[in-house]
Amino acid sequence: MRMGFLKIGSFNQSYRNAHQTAIQIMRLLGIEKKCSKCGKTKNIDVHHKDTNYQNNNIDNLEYLCRSCHMKEHRKK
Repeated sequence: MRMGFLKIGSFNQSYRNAHQTAIQIMRLLGIEKKCSKCGKTKNIDVHHKDTNYQNNNIDNLEYLCRSCHMKEHRKK
C-alpha cells in the first residue's frame, strides 16, 4: 500500500477503519511493534494519545501492549 492512500490526519472514519489505518501507518513508517511503555512485543495495540481514534496524525500514535493500553485509558 502506498502512503498517499492512507488517511493521515483527522478524518471522519469508523472506529475499525481508523485503527486499521493507524496500524498501516505505523507499519509503513517502520516503527518497531513493541510497547512504548514497557517494551513487550506480544499483544500490541495502536494507541491514540489524545483518545480521538479518528486522529491518525503520526505524532498521536504509539504502540502499547494491551496491559499498558488499558492503564492509559483508565487514567482518563
